[in-house]
Order: sequence, then structure tokens, then C-alpha cells
Amino acid sequence: MSDKYTVRQFAIMVALFSIGTAILIVPSSMAELARQDAWIAAVIGTGLGLCLSWLYTVVGKRNQGLTLMEMNDKAFGSLAGKIISLTFVFFTFVTSAELVYFMGQFITIQILPGTPMWAVNITCIMLVLYSVRLGLVTIARSADILFLFVVFLFFILLVALSPQIDINHLGPVMAEGPKPIIKASVFYMSIFSLTPVVFLMFYPSGVNKPDKANRAFVIGAAIGGAVLILMIFLAIAVLGAQMTEMQVYPSYSLAKMINVGDFFQRVEVIVATLWFVTIYYKMTILFYVSATGLTHIFKLKDYRPLTLPLGMILAILSLIVHPDYAHNDYYNKQIWLPYGGTYGIILPLVLLAVTSFRRNAKNKG
Repeated sequence: MSDKYTVRQFAIMVALFSIGTAILIVPSSMAELARQDAWIAAVIGTGLGLCLSWLYTVVGKRNQGLTLMEMNDKAFGSLAGKIISLTFVFFTFVTSAELVYFMGQFITIQILPGTPMWAVNITCIMLVLYSVRLGLVTIARSADILFLFVVFLFFILLVALSPQIDINHLGPVMAEGPKPIIKASVFYMSIFSLTPVVFLMFYPSGVNKPDKANRAFVIGAAIGGAVLILMIFLAIAVLGAQMTEMQVYPSYSLAKMINVGDFFQRVEVIVATLWFVTIYYKMTILFYVSATGLTHIFKLKDYRPLTLPLGMILAILSLIVHPDYAHNDYYNKQIWLPYGGTYGIILPLVLLAVTSFRRNAKNKG
């Protein structure tokens, strides 16, 4: 059995990871920031995100064969590199705890009210632990299988909601000028494009055709961006900007409105399933990166013995990472951009600068 995944599987992983939680929670914040122009902001934000994806491909190509942790050691020295890598592991671990929190909150509010959140969180974490212990290649192959299912469900959602689109909800365009659109674009980019930096932990060395991995990275991000743009467009065009802003989960509310011939209705399970699949892959990859990152830092032979204790810590952290929804909203809008940007923008830029400087110095020497 090959220990590498295909270019197609890598692109699918990037796409599912990029969609992540955004498909359910981002439309509301985008409508709050840019009103009826939210979908325009999403287009711009996706463009910014593709630029970041290109940056990651350049960094990966310049350091081909090295993981992000090894790049840190090479660029900053062994001690400083390991300190930076340790903070990166903390970043991925806390972010994975956030995703478990999102999953638990959604299920206990929308699907199984009255169920203890800790029970849902532990169930999700057990699934993640099982997947991580099987290895990244198995995760990539399962993504390949489930992606067609995700595309099919999303297509049904688009077709079923298309009769309810009201173009009047999309105007007037830029009624409040470009400032809200720019602000919403940056917010969208921060949610959509900062965390895929984690793929530098196993890209392009894990792909069976490293020479085609760069293109796959950008294509995967573009697919994820297209899905989010369409979802935000649907939310604004069907619900309107004000109603979208008022909903905690606008995409889920959209699915409740589907009614085809009075027999195909209340199929919100479509959106729920889409979200479960995408957030599962994001949680799994982030947790995998956390475990393998600690393995590198402490020079362990195998990451699997770390999964159970890390999973126990993750269960506790997922219950306290956000005390309530207000804290979660504040974190996403005020703290996430500078925090996530440290690892999603500044770190790869510094790595690229150091690599370029050393290359130029070597050529001159």
C-alpha cells in the first residue's frame, strides 16, 4: 500500500478543509459587515485567499522535502525553530478545539436539544482520534470517496433553492461605499485562507506527484471558495441581508425553506451533512498536525501514542475555549485575524525571505 496520496486527493482535502465551518457560520457575519454586497466581498476574499495559497506553494517548493517544523529548524536554528513550532502546535490544537466546540454547539441547539454538549464533543473527538490513528493516506482516500457525495448534496441544495431567489435582495450594489466590502473581504479571507498553512506539514512531500502539487493546492482552494461564494449568494438572494444577519446558521435556515411540490421539504439534513463532512476533515487534519508536530519537537518515533492524551485534553479545552456565543463572535472578529495571520501570513513570508536570502548568498558565494 502506497504511503502517499494522489494529487486529486490532495486537492479534495484542501477544498474540504477550506470550506470547514465557514459554510455554516460565515454568511451571517458577512451580511452583518457588507449587507447585500456580502457575496461580492466573498469573491474578493477568495481572490485574496488564492494569493495566500500561491504563497504556500512557493514556500513548499523552495523547501521541498521538508515539513513546516523542519523549515522552522532550518530557518531559525534548532532552539528558536522548536519554540516557534511549539507555538504553531498550540495554534492548531486550540483551533481544533474551537471546531469541536462549533460541532457540539450546533448539534445541541439545532438537532439534539437537551443533549449534554460534552457527550457530543467526546463522540466527535473519538471519530477524529480513530481517523488520525489510521494515518493521513487513509484520511485522504476517504475524502476522495465522500467528496462526490458532498458535491451531489450541494447540487441538490442549489437546484431546490433556485426558484426562491429574489434578485431585488442583491441591490443596491455598494450602497454604503467600498469600505464595508473591504472589511468583509478581509474577515472572509481570515476564516477561509489562514489555516491551510497547516498543509505545509505534509506538502508537497506527501503527494505522489510533487511537481503537480502546487496546482492542486490552488485548485482545491478555488473549489472551496466557489462553494462558499455560492452559499453566501444564496443566503442573501433568498433570505435577504437583514434576515441572513439575524440567523446564527443562515445556511441551515436556507435548507428549511426548501419546498418542492409539497413533498420535498424540510431537508436541512443536507446542509447539516455537508457541514459535518467538511468540519470533520478540518478537525482531523488540525489534530493530525498537532500530534505530528509534537512528535517532531520531542523527537518521538511515532505520533500515535500521543493521540489519546491529546484527545482527552481536547475534550476539556473544547468546553472552555468559548464560554458563550458572544465570546466566540468577538474572537472571530477581533482576535482571529492577528492571531491566525501570525502563522498564516507572517510565518510563511519570513520563511520565504530567509530561504531567498540564503539562496542568493549561496549563488553569490
